[in-house]
Amino acid sequence: MPGVDGERARPAPQRIIKADRREAGRAAPEGSCVSRKLNGAAIGLRFRGWIRRWVAFSAIAAVLGLAAAPVQAGFFDKKVDPKELVGVHRVAVLAHLGDTFHVFWVGLLVVGNAKSFEVPVPQWGIDPFVIQTVQDDLKAAGQFSAVALEVSGLDLPALYQKKNAIADNKEVMTILLERAKQQGADALLIVELFDWGRTHPFNSPGFGVTSRRYYPQGHPHGCIYTSFMSSLFRVDTGKRLQWIVQPAPCDISSRDQFELRDAWDQYTTEQQEAFERTTKDRIREHLEAQLSDLALIPAPKAP
Repeated sequence: MPGVDGERARPAPQRIIKADRREAGRAAPEGSCVSRKLNGAAIGLRFRGWIRRWVAFSAIAAVLGLAAAPVQAGFFDKKVDPKELVGVHRVAVLAHLGDTFHVFWVGLLVVGNAKSFEVPVPQWGIDPFVIQTVQDDLKAAGQFSAVALEVSGLDLPALYQKKNAIADNKEVMTILLERAKQQGADALLIVELFDWGRTHPFNSPGFGVTSRRYYPQGHPHGCIYTSFMSSLFRVDTGKRLQWIVQPAPCDISSRDQFELRDAWDQYTTEQQEAFERTTKDRIREHLEAQLSDLALIPAPKAP
C-alpha cells in the first residue's frame, strides 16, 4: 500500500523484528551474548513451530481415524427404530467369522515378550453356529423368521477379498441383496469380522484367547474374546439400517480358566473342547446383544 511519500509502506513491525533478528544473528560475533540470545530465540521459534505442526498432525490423524473406523468402540452405534422394520418378516443371514482361533500371550513388557499363534478350527463350525443362533433367537422372539442366505454358485472368498467387504462394499452388497430378494427375504443380516486395529492390538478379527501379565510373577489376566459386527439391510431399498459392534472384544480383567501353552497341540482334547464351548458362549452373548440393538429380538431382561 503506498505511503505518504508515494513509496511502499513499511512492513508490519513483527516482520521487521524477525528480519532484524536474522540479520543481527548473522552479524553478531560467534559466542557473543547477542549471538547466544538470538540463537536461543531462533531455536525457541523453531521448537514452537514443531509443536504447532505436531498438534495439527495429531488432530488431523484423530479425525481421519474416526472417519476410517466410525464404529470403533461403539462410538457411533445406535439402535434401530422398530418402525424401520415395518413390512419385514423374513431375514436372510450371512455369517463370516472364519474358522481360525487366535492365541495371544503378552508378558509384563510387551516388546519382545509376546507370543502368538493361530490354529484352524473348521470342526467348530462357527459360521453355521452363528446362523443357527440367529434362527433360534428370532424364532423364540416370534416376530421374524431367519434363513441362511443362499450362496451356491458365488465365489465367496473372492467377494470377501474385495476392498471394505462385506457390508461396506457396494458391489458385493448388490450381489448379496439380489440373492436375498430371490429367496423372498425382506431384510439381510451380515455378521462379519471386525478389526479393532490399534485400539485392541492383541485381538485379531474373529475370535480367540488373549492373556496379559500386569505385574511380575502375577496371575495372567485374560479372556476368550470375539471381534465381529452385524449389519442389517432392507432388501427393498438396499439401505443399511444400522451396524452394531460390541463395546470391546472382552473384559481383560476377567480370569478365564485356561493355561498358557506355546502350541495348540500341547492342549488336551478336553481343554480344546473347553475353548470351543467358551468361544461359542461369548459369540452368542455378543450376537444376541447386537440382534437386540437391531430390533430383531427384545432387549434382554435385567438380572
